[in-house]
Amino acid sequence: MPYRKQISRLLSRSGFLSLLELLPTGPGLVVFNHHRIGDLDTCEYDRNLFSASVEQFDYQLSYIKRHFPVLLPYQLAELRAKGKQLTRLHVMITFDDGYLDNYTLAFKLLKQHNIPAAFFLVSTFVGTAYVPWWDEIAYLVRHSPLSSLAMMTRWGSPVDLKGNREGAVDIVLRTYKMQEKVTQAEFLRELRAEAQVALPTTERRFLNWKEAEEMQTSGMEIGAHTHTHPFLSSLSFADQQTELCESKTILDQHLRRPVASLAYPNGSQNDFTPQTQQIAREAGYTTAFSYYGGVNRDVLNMDPYDVLRNTPNTYSHSFRTDMVLMSRLGKIEPTLRRLYRHIRS
Repeated sequence: MPYRKQISRLLSRSGFLSLLELLPTGPGLVVFNHHRIGDLDTCEYDRNLFSASVEQFDYQLSYIKRHFPVLLPYQLAELRAKGKQLTRLHVMITFDDGYLDNYTLAFKLLKQHNIPAAFFLVSTFVGTAYVPWWDEIAYLVRHSPLSSLAMMTRWGSPVDLKGNREGAVDIVLRTYKMQEKVTQAEFLRELRAEAQVALPTTERRFLNWKEAEEMQTSGMEIGAHTHTHPFLSSLSFADQQTELCESKTILDQHLRRPVASLAYPNGSQNDFTPQTQQIAREAGYTTAFSYYGGVNRDVLNMDPYDVLRNTPNTYSHSFRTDMVLMSRLGKIEPTLRRLYRHIRS
């Protein structure tokens, strides 16, 4: 939406948002999900993972603290177990993958604001310098000396590397995600062979067990994000069991307390199945999170193995506008469109 910043700035400066903030919110739970925060322009890997700069995340926390109660996954499970309905809008903050900046940057700000968050860790990534497929693809495409990627012809047409490299990264990542599991491995082999660039030796990229335990002791919740971060829906029942159970076993052992929350990798409606949800329940998870947007309006009657999550708007005026409209008027997009048409007329 090209007009989002414009309309959000206007609503903020006009005092309209301030008036709406005086109204009570509707009930429900908004879950915001991050992967990384910091300076995306200096990142050589997948920049799409950056949902906010340090300053933007600081603003989001300040706004949330002033206006909304914050829940953790275990508290949501307890409310449901007691049959308690939310009477106003609550917020939950989550992070996937366990990148090191979750500890060095996000955790620091969360402590400053005294706000808890949940961090979902991939058990094989913890404490490592591992470069996952999304980061590897982004690095290879960004740094290849070639003018185009001919191998992409097999999946549509060659990808031009002479112009916008970020656009090229996005195209290749989207194409990879659309492939079947076997084809994905072949896709990555071909890209490595053609790109003519090697991955650099990196320092540790993911937080370690000591840091995770410190975060947990400070009031953060640690959850599971599977054992190796696969597309769960592409796996057999047995392999899904391994991913969910192995991750929980390792986290339980290292953190010395039972892990009860899970975030599905990628998290779209095509990335997990009723079978996945069944495995999660039987493995001992009480809550599992998807990632395709939406507000959890009725926490007592929602599916606890499909808790909806959203990416926060990075721009401060837009973040505030989204929160006000979502919490007081319900849907964001239709409201913004009507306001924009009214202003233009």
